[in-house]
Amino acid sequence: AEAVIDLIPAQTALAHRAAQEQLRGRLSGYLRECEDRLLAVLAQIEAALDYPEDEIPALEREEAMRTIAEVAGELADLAAQAEKGRILREAATVVLAGKPNVGKSSLLNRLLNEERAIVTPIPGTTRDFVAEVSNLRGLPVRLVDTAGLRETSDPLELEGVRRTRHWLEKADLILVVLDAAAGLSDEEERLITEVKAEKRMFIILNKSDLPPRLTAAGLAEKFPGLPVLTVSAVSGEGLETLQEKIREELAGKEFGREHPVLVTSLRHKEALEKAGRYLQDVLAGLRDGLSEDLLTVDLRAALEALGEITGRTVSEEVIDAIFSRFCVGK
Repeated sequence: AEAVIDLIPAQTALAHRAAQEQLRGRLSGYLRECEDRLLAVLAQIEAALDYPEDEIPALEREEAMRTIAEVAGELADLAAQAEKGRILREAATVVLAGKPNVGKSSLLNRLLNEERAIVTPIPGTTRDFVAEVSNLRGLPVRLVDTAGLRETSDPLELEGVRRTRHWLEKADLILVVLDAAAGLSDEEERLITEVKAEKRMFIILNKSDLPPRLTAAGLAEKFPGLPVLTVSAVSGEGLETLQEKIREELAGKEFGREHPVLVTSLRHKEALEKAGRYLQDVLAGLRDGLSEDLLTVDLRAALEALGEITGRTVSEEVIDAIFSRFCVGK
């Protein structure tokens, strides 16, 4: 059911493929293999505890630790992929920010390949944000063109600046757009310093078709560690490189190839993390010589957490929550 929910609104071929793979049972199949390995350890412990007269071999603690550590590592890797899954499912939010008239709207139109935002030589044309989802080489990206950030007493512009700040807080990646022909202002320097402390960010040096007062080398020296990309929204120079860098930053270089199992649901991610915590407790108990009957408590809890994904232990409340997202009969 959750796979179907992801499949219907899939915005790119990669998102569609990820939902199809979940629909075919790739995620549940992978997790059932993990469950089987944990069940083998649990069965050996409980058999020895329940039937001591049958001289069942005692648990090989070193071997059990290897198995549990391997499964815990695989679950942690899977949970770490959840951010990529979320982006596929919901689209990443990329915000274009900067002073008025640096070319944010022109750059948005170029990236979308359509005239979505109004472009004029008059500073402050964009008073509100413009948001549109684009297929960025298979990755769904919500591009947001925001009002220019500057000191102003105009109530409309002030509201636009407030909304820009709101989008900056929500962004997965921020593109701070500068005018290469205009130089770097104190406002822009403050913006870059403020944003880089909290968010992933690229500096975009726009208007490379004009005689420059700013250079990529100079900015890279002033703001070490921040990617600086030179583009021209007029000629299209540098746009392909920008698109590829955005994609790599959000999803990694290998994304879109034969990728591993992806977790696209927050519910699944939380269940994986919960199972991982219980397995870490089991490992600690094995290292500390905890009695085996106590180890089974955390081992069973880990299996129950995985069962919330595979369907082995899903409660009616979870099922109701999943199916409530279908508009049945409407």
